[in-house]
Amino acid sequence: MDQFVYAIDIPSVKTRAYFKEMSSRYYKSLVKTIVNGDDDAICSYIDNMISTLMHTGPDVKTLNVIDKLIIMLTVRAYNVSPTIQFTVKNKDDKKINVNVDVNSILAVLQSYKLQSSFQITNTGSINIECTLPKWFYFENYSGLVASCVSTISINNKIVDLCDMSMSERIHVVDQLPSPVFTEISSFLSAQNDHICDRPIFKFDDPDNEIEVGDISISLFNTSCYEFLKMVFNTSLREFYETEYHLCKLKMPWELVTQSTPAELSMIFNIISEDMKKQKAEMDKSDQTGHMVPPK
Repeated sequence: MDQFVYAIDIPSVKTRAYFKEMSSRYYKSLVKTIVNGDDDAICSYIDNMISTLMHTGPDVKTLNVIDKLIIMLTVRAYNVSPTIQFTVKNKDDKKINVNVDVNSILAVLQSYKLQSSFQITNTGSINIECTLPKWFYFENYSGLVASCVSTISINNKIVDLCDMSMSERIHVVDQLPSPVFTEISSFLSAQNDHICDRPIFKFDDPDNEIEVGDISISLFNTSCYEFLKMVFNTSLREFYETEYHLCKLKMPWELVTQSTPAELSMIFNIISEDMKKQKAEMDKSDQTGHMVPPK
């Protein structure tokens, strides 16, 4: 292996997966997809990104939303920055910046004591394998339930829903007996209690100036999805400005696009510091009237 990989512990399968670095080009495409606002495309891109960046590990089709959230936040911490800056308003309606440590959020997510899967066997000849929701985005309760059902066994004939499209899965699940929906709802409620007991982030606001509350997630809505979009969404202008300046400084385009965002930021800072140092030496030379020999 000739590339750097890093480990991510995936709770549902109790497995340690290894991931490759995320290039700036890949990150920019993700931001473009988020900005475009097509929910199905965004979710598809996230799954594709996890699958592409995963060096070794489980199939992305087996992962639930908590697994994916942990993976994507770890990818961001390694490849972009371990700090997220949120802009919130205080009581005077003024915007203030709040820095959030990604690793502290990951610690909370990893601490949840969740049951990842269960079986429904009290429906006669039908046996159903279920998990925590696998889809970040769903429009109704049928979509939520469909994202929980993995396989349906009827008279020992197994139907695998993981390879089906969202609409196909919803169509199949809608044909199931109503008690199935009740069983899944009870399971999700029990697991969601563990999540609701502990927000993923609490704002440190001793003076009670910030109007927003703590950041929490739920299995019954798209809060995981909305949080993930917020974490990865950034100004596209920043990408183009960085690319422009680095290319202007003769940095090869392949290196610009294949480096991680964190690496590009470091390179840009090194170049900026070097240019400031050169300017200071030139200013010193102008003041003394003598050339400052290069070191």
